Amino acid sequence: MWLLHSCLVVTVLLTQSSQCVLNFSSQESRLQLYEPVNVTFCFTQQLSKANLVLRSSDSSVVQLNEDEVTMSLERVAPVDNFSTLLTPLKIGYADLLWQVEDGLTNGTYNGIHKMCVVRELTAFSMGFGAVIGVLVALNNVNVGCQLDMRVVLSQVKRPIAPAIGMFCQFIFMPLVSYGIAMLLLQNAVTRLGLFTIGSCPGGIYSNFYTLLLQGDLDLSVTMTFMSSVGALALMPMWMHTLGRQIAGSAAPAVPFSNLMVSLVALTLPLGLGLLIQYKCPKWAQTSEKIVKPFSVAILLVALVIGTYSYW
Repeated sequence: MWLLHSCLVVTVLLTQSSQCVLNFSSQESRLQLYEPVNVTFCFTQQLSKANLVLRSSDSSVVQLNEDEVTMSLERVAPVDNFSTLLTPLKIGYADLLWQVEDGLTNGTYNGIHKMCVVRELTAFSMGFGAVIGVLVALNNVNVGCQLDMRVVLSQVKRPIAPAIGMFCQFIFMPLVSYGIAMLLLQNAVTRLGLFTIGSCPGGIYSNFYTLLLQGDLDLSVTMTFMSSVGALALMPMWMHTLGRQIAGSAAPAVPFSNLMVSLVALTLPLGLGLLIQYKCPKWAQTSEKIVKPFSVAILLVALVIGTYSYW
């Protein structure tokens, strides 16, 4: 009988230790950067002389009032609500780690509550993004007016330079960014961020820099188009291979919609510029005079106002 009683007690304690004792108002707390908030929770069962300990898995991302918040509770009922103050300090992810000790049964319960810190998307930042998008599209029309399709087609037929660029863009840069991230960075989120940047295509702004620095504009546009198309397949490949090594069990998300928008934002204005060059050569000549000042203006606006908007 004594052995049977002991087995029953152990079984009850093991069952209790696997139960979820704390219930939060949401499965994940989504916090706005630098805006402290009280997260509310309650107990799912009645406890006596309970001791609750709360701490953040990464205090550099989300900070509590103390390194370890302790609450000593004489009696707890499921109808009782409690809260603790969370202070988001940095964009990223962290876990609210909790541990409950029941003084009556000597049972211990552990769990985590996920927290995500994001930057608030203000009307100013949304308006800035829309204005920059329109300006970039207009300047891509100017760039299209300067293209020589014979040179572009010759580079496509003998893609030696584009092949070198694609190799550097999608083989060399991802491997180098992965190596730097693993060697110099400790946080998994920043590691994944650096690796993602190294795996992304060059983007539309590279054409503006090429134009201002008197580089090969036809090659730059060809490379931008090819890298935007190639990113649809190569970026997911890197995210689901080396990206998983960094992120662990979480699957890194690939921004397919952003890649498609970038591709459309490149091809349509360039096509319109080529059409203007063919149908209205005088307009194309006028465009040649304003394309460089316009590019400088866009880059300055993006740098100055963009820094203010996302600071």
